Formats: sequence, structure tokens, C-alpha cells
Amino acid sequence: MALVHGKDGFVVVNGTDYEEIILNVQRWSLTVNHNIVETTSMGDDWKTYLTGLQDWGAVVECLANSDSMEPGFDTNGLGHKEVSLQLYLTPAGEGIYGLVGDAICTGAMIGSNLDNAATVVYTFQGVDQMQWS
Repeated sequence: MALVHGKDGFVVVNGTDYEEIILNVQRWSLTVNHNIVETTSMGDDWKTYLTGLQDWGAVVECLANSDSMEPGFDTNGLGHKEVSLQLYLTPAGEGIYGLVGDAICTGAMIGSNLDNAATVVYTFQGVDQMQWS
């Protein structure tokens, strides 16, 4: 499993008819999983494995809009729409480095942290290979 974290980065969600930057991002993380299959036979001295399928998921945490208490972008109806998720490691305009992949937004959780700030946590499931941009 590989894990990549962003610091001072930003997140963009591209759909077929819109592009939105998720505002007030506090942190994001990307998890890439590799399935393995054990191929050990009776009498072997060591276990052996083959690599299997890969998948990825992302979590984006941001502060809710303090004026309207709405999340950074509208997730209504996104559960069945594929979007291009862009996770950048650097702030906008400062040598943009990041990861890009197609994903489905699987949820938005709204809550409050210890500093009494309203937060929104978005979860995404990758539907294609994640690539460096």
C-alpha cells in the first residue's frame, strides 16, 4: 500500500459540464492498494506471491464555507458521475505537481473538529489509473 499526502496543496474536480476547485482544503490523502495472491505449494520452504489488481481511493478534508456552511462543492448526484480528480502537492501557481485520475465521489461527511470549525470530508473511489501530472 502506498500513501501520498498533500501539504499546502489544492484539489480540483472536473466533470463533463463544470470545473470546481474544492476550497479551504486542510489535507488530502491518496491510498493505492495492490492485491496479492499467495502461490505457495505443499513442501515449499518459503511463501511466494503474485501481484494482482490495483485500486486507489482518496480523502479530501476541508473547512465548510463559514458564510453559508455549505461544503466546498455540490455532491448531489455525483455518486453516479465520473469526475477527473486532481490532487496537487503545491499551491496554485507555484510549480504545479500532483496526481490526476478519474473517480466517483462516494460520499461527503460534514462535522465539527476540536477547534469548533465545521469540516467536510469527501471520499472518492478511483475508476482508472492515477497518474502524475
